[in-house]
Amino acid sequence: VVQILHLLVSLGIIVAMDKILKKVFISAAIKFPSALFGMFCVFSILMVLDSVVSSAAAGLMSFFEPAILFIQRWLPLFYVPSLVVLPLAVKDIPATSGAKIFFIL
Repeated sequence: VVQILHLLVSLGIIVAMDKILKKVFISAAIKFPSALFGMFCVFSILMVLDSVVSSAAAGLMSFFEPAILFIQRWLPLFYVPSLVVLPLAVKDIPATSGAKIFFIL
């Protein structure tokens, strides 16, 4: 029961952050895939944490491990559509949208 609850909480946080990013991108009229931006953010946060406080990065990874394993199993369903449309999205990004993406960072 504890493992299932841990999976639900960690996966719920990831899904909630994805939904929030999607709403922010839609409201800012950014055509870049929000899920892909979220992956870049997670990667950046983990890299910074690992270089500053590696135990914090390891703790964050261990907290999200159940969700990561679940998503890894279902990766094509969750993230491949964002990667497929990336060339189309990047082609149509005007400078103002690029600035908005940078501002969100």
